[in-house]
Amino acid sequence: MKLIKMLGLMTLLAVPLCGCVSLPVMNMTSQNYQKAPVFVDTLSFEKFKRPEKWESDAEWNKHVDAWQKTFWGALVDRFPQARRLDKDAKQGMIAKPFVSNIERHYIQMIGGEDIMQFEVELYNAATNEKIGMINYRGDSSGSGYAVFSFGGRMGECARMGGDLLGRTLEKNQKP
Repeated sequence: MKLIKMLGLMTLLAVPLCGCVSLPVMNMTSQNYQKAPVFVDTLSFEKFKRPEKWESDAEWNKHVDAWQKTFWGALVDRFPQARRLDKDAKQGMIAKPFVSNIERHYIQMIGGEDIMQFEVELYNAATNEKIGMINYRGDSSGSGYAVFSFGGRMGECARMGGDLLGRTLEKNQKP
């Protein structure tokens, strides 16, 4: 019984030391913008050029389509007020998310986490002026059975990325 109490006490003491996951920071260069509505563009891979040795173009495009859907689904689950970017966005804020890097650390039978790095550029919809930036990463730590495929691990990264962006945008909307 003493051992159980001691383990419980050690756990309670260790939790504050371990910290918790924090939201990405919106590094704003301007505060002069209307916060709502929030328009979000499609997750872009133009800042990340995949190594040719990874997959064929067809397989890569199939992955990207799936990751974009996963990212958007997680984003609107967390922040339902997000609207898809269209040419009529004339007020509020525009978020343009990019994948800037992918790191493959998973090795079959050994494990590891793959990482997807995100950059989100923020614009004033009325002026099209860049007003801020968000940088963060998603990892494949919660991928479960999807860990057995590259597409599944990156899908978990995309899900985490969409969720974190949704939480960050939601937090920005609060006074």
